[in-house]
Amino acid sequence: MHILMVAYYNSEDLHKNKIDFTGLVSDYKIAALKTMEEATCERIMKKMDMVISQDSLLGEFDIVFSLGEVNRSPVIHVEHNLGLESWCVKHVYAYAYAKILEAKQSRRREDPALLLRWTQFCLLIAPEVATFWNIRKALLRQGQLAADSDLLLTKLILSRKPKCMEVFQHRKWMFSNILSRVMPLQANGAHDLDEDNNHNDSS
Repeated sequence: MHILMVAYYNSEDLHKNKIDFTGLVSDYKIAALKTMEEATCERIMKKMDMVISQDSLLGEFDIVFSLGEVNRSPVIHVEHNLGLESWCVKHVYAYAYAKILEAKQSRRREDPALLLRWTQFCLLIAPEVATFWNIRKALLRQGQLAADSDLLLTKLILSRKPKCMEVFQHRKWMFSNILSRVMPLQANGAHDLDEDNNHNDSS
């Protein structure tokens, strides 16, 4: 993300030398710091998304206590288990939550990959929030999200919060509205394949 600074100066202020350049420099530093933090948040979420998408055998997710930021990725991937160091949780969650609300309120068509990444992170931290699940339901209906990917996410959430009712409700919705339509099609495809095999055997 590029920082665009646009300043409007009043000609009378310029004449009287009342422009506070120190304040402008300070504002620039704050904007640069904010951009750096946003880039860090996105990088952490991308790393988590990469691990989840590439390791279909992931069994557990948890937050790992850490004293503070260190010079390494806070995403931990060991023996099909996923961890996230605690120092970054609050910052990344606040960023992702703000981006989700911004996209929802502006009603613009956001990149589905971004929505999936943001909601995935937020749900791993706070799966009780219905807004995140509703966004993923819409993406499931639109074919922008694979059902097996969402089932893996619910599995990871339950490994940390095994009694979270929102997860079970989402799974129930998935079986009723998504998987119930996919499974008969797969069964018909398997039946057709069996018939072809039997036909080939008889011939």
